[in-house]
Amino acid sequence: MQGEVHLADSTQSVTVEQVPGACRFNLQEVETYWEFRADSPLQQISDLKAALQNFNELDVATRHYKDAELGNGVCITVPIRAGVDLKVYAKTNRRIRFEVVHDLKECSTPAHILGSSRDPHTFSSLSGVYRKLGLLRQDAAEIMSTVFQHMRQQNTLPTTPKRALHLLYDILQAVADPEIARVLIWTLVSNQRVVSMPPLTPYLKELKRRGILEIQPRNQKRAYVVTPAYRFALEALASNSNFPDLTTRHRSRGC
Repeated sequence: MQGEVHLADSTQSVTVEQVPGACRFNLQEVETYWEFRADSPLQQISDLKAALQNFNELDVATRHYKDAELGNGVCITVPIRAGVDLKVYAKTNRRIRFEVVHDLKECSTPAHILGSSRDPHTFSSLSGVYRKLGLLRQDAAEIMSTVFQHMRQQNTLPTTPKRALHLLYDILQAVADPEIARVLIWTLVSNQRVVSMPPLTPYLKELKRRGILEIQPRNQKRAYVVTPAYRFALEALASNSNFPDLTTRHRSRGC
């Protein structure tokens, strides 16, 4: 048996009836969401994307779509882990929705959420369904708490702000090879992070030792991002349309 189960209020008393053993309840995808009032939701979603860009090493996706009420809509999808995504979009022209989606067929979830490892999303009774929904709601709340903490950190001014020039100078001082320094700076500006690989590893470790880079939170690929002290310096470089002139080689052909 397949269908949708909506649990609007956990304080409601629910009467659970057993069903024949041949019948099964199969939860395939569960959405848990929070909505917030916003006067300019599309603009705020655009601002949120920058704050969510460095949440983990997985790429943030943006989808544009047509909406009857909004006109041009936009949805930001932040991969959390296998089978779990956070979606942020304007539900109406006055509300923003944060939606945690668990795809239980692909979900990589802590053991206490999985339940039975043999069949983690199929149940013989509604009591199992409600119990699973409660665990997923708890997991979604923990994800939201972590995401909000990350966004607060991204929007907090550092106590010792660095200018763009400081970031360029400090990287050049730490990395003796100008070509490697150029690649590192360009990659940071383009992707906001650098993934560790053999040619770059010793330089990344040195930059970490000097407090310029740090290992990205929720990291599986050993990616590095700038420390909070250099965050606004990197943003300044990224917003400068002339930045490629600082790192891209220019060749001129003689007459």
